[in-house]
Amino acid sequence: MSPSYWSGLIVCLMLTGCVQPEPTGQASAPISPTVGTPAPSVSPTTQIPILTPAPMVTGAASQTAPAARPAAIATATRAATSAATAELRRSRQALAGLKSYRAFATIRHNQVHHEETIAVVPPDRSHTIATNRGATEIRETIRIKDDVWARNAPGEPWRRTALAVGAPASALDNLGRYFAEASQAALGEPGSARSGACQWWENRTAHTALCVGIADRLPYRFVDRANELELELFDFDTNIAVEPPPDG
Repeated sequence: MSPSYWSGLIVCLMLTGCVQPEPTGQASAPISPTVGTPAPSVSPTTQIPILTPAPMVTGAASQTAPAARPAAIATATRAATSAATAELRRSRQALAGLKSYRAFATIRHNQVHHEETIAVVPPDRSHTIATNRGATEIRETIRIKDDVWARNAPGEPWRRTALAVGAPASALDNLGRYFAEASQAALGEPGSARSGACQWWENRTAHTALCVGIADRLPYRFVDRANELELELFDFDTNIAVEPPPDG
């Protein structure tokens, strides 16, 4: 080969070595398949302060909860008292608006067994037949305004007397006291009576309860546990008349 060939080859090799240097081990390493893959998302633990309340906020909320509870209880108590008072006021008004009704009362206190059958024509007429120890003792009373007639057995003559002397206490008086303490009543269980379905309202302090008619708000049943008294009202606005006795 001619000297010019070798000279050209040497020049070519020198130029090649300047443009493409021999690769190193680092540069020739294979490209990782993860190159270009998006960076992993932020660890869930780093997102907790953003997605959920921080522990300090949670602690503050738990500390303020007890302070709000007494107010909530007081509000609920006032609402319940207001509801009881309003419901029993309606029941008392419904009773006062009747033209007539009957009531049956039983009292079993200690060794006493007392029963009353009462016909009432509001506002101031009533006819009561009271029995003690079965039917061995009977007292019949007619009350018209301030006049009272009484006798101790059927067929006996009537005796006219003053109201304060002749009219014994009536089971209906207990019902009147219950209405006066309406603010102490609380909602009880559903109940029933001969007049229909009713709702119990209980005064746990006085141990009394009244079952108010669902349909008409009238008092259907009354219980006084302290005195072992049970009273039931029925025959609302039926044909009942209370007149002075013929021989009175």
